[in-house]
Amino acid sequence: MTELGIPKEPSQPKDIFLPNNVQMTILFSTHDKREDLGDFEAFKGRLRGSDIFIPEAHSWKPLDLNLYRQISQGNQAALRENRQLFENHDHPDFNAGITDALFKSHVKVVIVDVPRESPITERYRSAQLLPANFFKSSFEDALTHLEEYYLRFSKAVREREDYILQQIGISLNQAIQESDKLKKKSHINVLMTIGANHPYVYDRLNEVAAKQRGDNNSALPSVEALYGRVAKDVGLEIIDGLDKGIDVRDLLAKRLARIILGRMSIQGRTLDQTAAAEVAYGLTTDEIRSLFQQFQKQIK
Repeated sequence: MTELGIPKEPSQPKDIFLPNNVQMTILFSTHDKREDLGDFEAFKGRLRGSDIFIPEAHSWKPLDLNLYRQISQGNQAALRENRQLFENHDHPDFNAGITDALFKSHVKVVIVDVPRESPITERYRSAQLLPANFFKSSFEDALTHLEEYYLRFSKAVREREDYILQQIGISLNQAIQESDKLKKKSHINVLMTIGANHPYVYDRLNEVAAKQRGDNNSALPSVEALYGRVAKDVGLEIIDGLDKGIDVRDLLAKRLARIILGRMSIQGRTLDQTAAAEVAYGLTTDEIRSLFQQFQKQIK
């Protein structure tokens, strides 16, 4: 660990593991609105019934972890500061749901995501960039740009997921050793929130937990997947199709439609991520071509 409490970049891949007394629940969801958490009272109860909470926090800073931990202890000033930091963030309403549930819960907060100072963060950010003239290109060229984007981004996502997987066991062990209360517990409940497009994290952890249970002849560790509100996202289908050499142009068109609908003014408003995805999923490629052309006129 560095002096700031941020994990150093692993010099070589580490084995993935979970502490043997951990029962882990991973909540997958879109992370746009508070409603994406599902039934809020149920989420709040689950978080408050946990011993450790792991929020998704890509590109986090030491201040972020410090504020989460103060919010858990009931610090109003930390809650206000966290809200201010998220005012210009992509998902302020989702974050507000997380922090409202966390406030005064006294649950230990751990972050296992890639920190801002990691070179993985810059590679991840760069992989998400589309050409500056993306919306000025032809419809066919826009689909080609999106295909190139997914070829880059899929690699960046996997690098981030591998980092998270290697960090989970290390960070949970450290959190347990830092707490006299947790060290005495034979059964530790962990709740983790992460985007719905990361099923690989669950699949790998579930494999690891099953192997450890077999080795130890025990019911723990265990991993359970829960789902909040999940937008129809063709991203994973696109990546799978590209891996298999399947034609994914129609899927790329639906992803393009989702991007447009999230930006396009329709009767004076734009759609949120989930609504945009639902509409985009039902459009034909010809309808999306027309939508793209309409959007180009709107942004001239």
